[in-house]
Amino acid sequence: MIHAKEPESPGMIDISTVIVNWNSRQYLAKCLDTMLSHKRTIRVEVIVVDNASGDGTVDWLKEEYPEVTVIESTENVGFARGNNIGIRKASGRLICLVNPDVEFRDECLQALCGYMERNQDVGICGPKILNGDGSIQYSCREYPTLWNNLCFALGFYRIFPHSAVFSNELMSYFGHDRLREVEAISGCFMLVRREAMEEVGLLDESFFMYSEDLDWCKRFHDRGWKIVFNPAVSAVHYGGGSSENEPARFAVEKELAILRYWNKHHGAIENTLIRIILLTNHALRIAIFGVLSMRGSAGRSGMRGNARNHAACFRSLVKVR
Repeated sequence: MIHAKEPESPGMIDISTVIVNWNSRQYLAKCLDTMLSHKRTIRVEVIVVDNASGDGTVDWLKEEYPEVTVIESTENVGFARGNNIGIRKASGRLICLVNPDVEFRDECLQALCGYMERNQDVGICGPKILNGDGSIQYSCREYPTLWNNLCFALGFYRIFPHSAVFSNELMSYFGHDRLREVEAISGCFMLVRREAMEEVGLLDESFFMYSEDLDWCKRFHDRGWKIVFNPAVSAVHYGGGSSENEPARFAVEKELAILRYWNKHHGAIENTLIRIILLTNHALRIAIFGVLSMRGSAGRSGMRGNARNHAACFRSLVKVR
């Protein structure tokens, strides 16, 4: 079900912002308020796709934000499909996919819109992403390889934090302090060129959530479109807007998405090896968090929660064929 005023004619909107929401009402107000402040200088269309939230989000949106187009789903259709539903409704020449727990800063949309206008070979662009405490959130990605996953599992990226050779796919060696072309950016905030999207296609709905952004960036890159990280402006991503409701379930979804990505882009041998690496990662962390919690380390309950999440992931990886 769609609740909205008559949309402006196609081509009249500069940016259509699509937000997929599931029980994240506590974050959504700040996201919408900081985003809608950009309407002073650019034409912004806002579309919220609600994945059958149980926290009264839809009625609240209709009451407090009548200018927002609200699309109600009767079930939780996931992130990829939810975004595709919103994209099909969008009128803008640029599409901004943003999580509900993102706060816009600076003149973020204006600056990124201007950059995309000046650089017509860029298909996807993203700003600097900050954590809630102001620290850098790693939003740039390299394509996952057996090596960078092994570096993560064995902690090499921590031992050699400034080394690109021993880094994980999150590019933790990169200071996120300069404009650069990257292989992928985080789906928490992506500004996408409609022309490129129409060539590449929508998000792959076989991904319920997680890894669909990585897959999309790879498909853009394979068609010759650039993916660019632009730190001239920033946004805050608080993280966990939806996933904090069921952390173990979302941790498992992330692992299943990783397997789905590898199955799509790699062969049988690589798929077997990545599963072994992932199992090694979870086994090591179950042991580490378990020992720390038994030793009475600070944050014992958090340690136990992390151990449970890794155990759930381990079991899911063993079961999946």
